[in-house]
Amino acid sequence: MNNTDQYRVPSLIEQARADFEYQKSLSIDLPSHSILLNIFQPLKPYRICPIHRLTSIDHVLFLPEKVKKTKTYSIDTNKIGSEGHVTLIIIELREIEENENCILTFEMLHLPIPYTYLWTMIQKLLKTIFRSQNKFFIWNNNNNRNDLCVLIDHHYLSPDAFYEINMFELQNSSKHWHHRRHEHNEYYSSKSSYHPYKQNGDEWTIEKAINYLFHESIIKFNKNMHNPLYYMNHYVCYCLALTKVSLIIELDWTWEQMAQFKKFYQNTKII
Repeated sequence: MNNTDQYRVPSLIEQARADFEYQKSLSIDLPSHSILLNIFQPLKPYRICPIHRLTSIDHVLFLPEKVKKTKTYSIDTNKIGSEGHVTLIIIELREIEENENCILTFEMLHLPIPYTYLWTMIQKLLKTIFRSQNKFFIWNNNNNRNDLCVLIDHHYLSPDAFYEINMFELQNSSKHWHHRRHEHNEYYSSKSSYHPYKQNGDEWTIEKAINYLFHESIIKFNKNMHNPLYYMNHYVCYCLALTKVSLIIELDWTWEQMAQFKKFYQNTKII
């Protein structure tokens, strides 16, 4: 495996430490109150594995066997504007038995020429990931599912295989969980001055979910930073946030369990 094709988060954090410290000092305004939010913390350490036309064959060869063992994934997408080209597909392999998760970043505008050997290996990898028996968490059906259609356009997946994918949308389910739990939440309201999110015509985004559910904030762009790894890690955090939000939906936590979880993670920093 070519080590230049993978990089660990600590090296990225060292490069961006000054900006992270700046973000720590920011107070983010939420409707009806203002609280100090912590930097977003993923559930476990992770390794970013970029996939593009310069990726080495050795780097891709080991991945199909790895994904065969993985049954659950989180997926986020990024594109140019609301109607532009999909530029990035980020897939987190949620490996329960591993100490760290693998994050695959497919750079859609920089993939290899079709039907070359590397292209064929990437196609095999994607077909192995998107098996019908696997579970995929996305934020929004209208956006993320539609963005993933680019895999059909690029002939990585057939239409039949794509429409058999088992996707679970988190946007509405996390919003409903928040409202339902807070309506019956004597424990939480008695112990803090927290006020729930109330829809005022604005969208319930993954940022709001992380703000309100975990009192954390995904780091923002520092326009003075000119580091590709910094920007990539920013996008990866949105995918990691899906995994974190899905945890409370799958386990249907109470506010008491949420409070215990946050208390534990206050003393457990991943990044």
